[in-house]
Amino acid sequence: PIKFSTRGRDLGSTVTEIQEKIGEKMLKNTSNFPPYNVIRQDDDTFVIEFAVAGFSKSDISVKQEKNALIVEGFIEEGKDVEYVHKGIATRDFTRAFALADHVEVTSAEFENGILSVTLERIVPEKDQPKTIKIK
Repeated sequence: PIKFSTRGRDLGSTVTEIQEKIGEKMLKNTSNFPPYNVIRQDDDTFVIEFAVAGFSKSDISVKQEKNALIVEGFIEEGKDVEYVHKGIATRDFTRAFALADHVEVTSAEFENGILSVTLERIVPEKDQPKTIKIK
């Protein structure tokens, strides 16, 4: 179990609660490829790591459309390559995640077959809770 708290309140110990916090819910994904991890860096910053061995940076696209994160991978197989054994999956994929209000994709990095997409909850000042002093 993963435990985290925000501003002194314990929000629970399950991955589901973390996913609800960032609004990370799967949308129309038909397979489990590529596998991914969700990492909490702090109360408002999360990183989704995708295992995309066999893909290059130019084969992958990361988009934010309204409240959705869409990660796609398309690779053209080399027609002149004859595999004796092919154990590294390089099939096309689309992963779509619903994002909660105020969650923005702030960066994407690709290194050693891992695509890391950083999500940050950026609540505008006008929407932040306001404490009223009691007189």
